[in-house]
Amino acid sequence: MTDAPAFSERLLPLFAPQTATPVTLSAAQPSYIRDHRQRLRARFLDGGAQAVPDY
Repeated sequence: MTDAPAFSERLLPLFAPQTATPVTLSAAQPSYIRDHRQRLRARFLDGGAQAVPDY
């Protein structure tokens, strides 16, 4: 005796298949991490320890 799965029907696709369009990226992306320590240090020097939250 075999167990038939409860949902043995084939699922229909929810959306029609679409082709992906390529996106060209610019040569240089802005880096938010590059100057993070400098900005954090400047914030600390300007506002003290209260300006830098403890995560």
